[in-house]
Amino acid sequence: MLAFTIVRIAGWGSAWLAALARSRTRLTRLEFHDVGRTVRYAVPLLPMFAVGYVSDWGDHLLLRYFSSVTQVGLFGISYQVLLTVLAGNAVLTTVLLPRLIAQEVAVPGSVRSYVDAEVPTLYALWMIATVWLVAAVPAAVRLLTTAAFDQSIGLLLILLIIVPSSVVTSLYTLPFNVQERTWRLFFYSLVMTATNIALSIALIPLYGAAGAAIGTAVSYAVAQALYIVDQHAALAVPALRVWTLWTVGLALGAAQLAAGTDPGARAAWAVVATTVLVATARLARCVDDRLVERLFAGRLSPVAGIINRTLVTRA
Repeated sequence: MLAFTIVRIAGWGSAWLAALARSRTRLTRLEFHDVGRTVRYAVPLLPMFAVGYVSDWGDHLLLRYFSSVTQVGLFGISYQVLLTVLAGNAVLTTVLLPRLIAQEVAVPGSVRSYVDAEVPTLYALWMIATVWLVAAVPAAVRLLTTAAFDQSIGLLLILLIIVPSSVVTSLYTLPFNVQERTWRLFFYSLVMTATNIALSIALIPLYGAAGAAIGTAVSYAVAQALYIVDQHAALAVPALRVWTLWTVGLALGAAQLAAGTDPGARAAWAVVATTVLVATARLARCVDDRLVERLFAGRLSPVAGIINRTLVTRA
């Protein structure tokens, strides 16, 4: 553990120092207003980390207490796969946050435009790509495990219910950061964890690891809904398109659970899910064609043309 930690600290520390050197950042006079603003922004991150730790490991401890070590292992595998799949959502935060901050500094009010125009477009495009990943994951996990862990595949199907709609939290984390409302992020993390723990305590004695999976899936869905409600209320932006995509995403996630583990059935589900999402994007007018053209500019412009012809309904 020490070796693993030291290597990560050395790697990311070197990257940080290299970035500082390239940016020509130098020490300057201390501005207490800026220090206070930074502290107010950062303080909620500490309890939020603690709450996230409880959310990540609370189910494992409850399973050990109410059930067995075997159930802990089965749930642990499926949960780690879920976290791996969700890690891709963080790419959007890493890529888009600096750009959104720069836009808000240059043109105040850009966050509202982002939530109104960019979020539905990115949500629809990301969800269409995600359903194919969801369809393939169980088969990939089965290749990497033995028959003793087949039960964990069933648990994974429960957890995958929330994956198609999951990128919404990453998309809305961006405005929370720009608005410096990290206390809201902490509060919603607290609600999510409390929901997970409460449901796990109620369901694990009855259903074992499946109860923990249900609690986890429901808690993620609750957090997604809270993010949507908050940002659209704060910015006074109509939320119908996002709610439509979110509802369809959860419904498709439930449908993949019904499709089971058969590769053919899951491939058929992915085809149907893609068709449903394309129809939803067109009917709800979720996709901004100008944004698509900016995202897929240059050599990728033919891709933008295909996407716009498929997903955009012309007036």
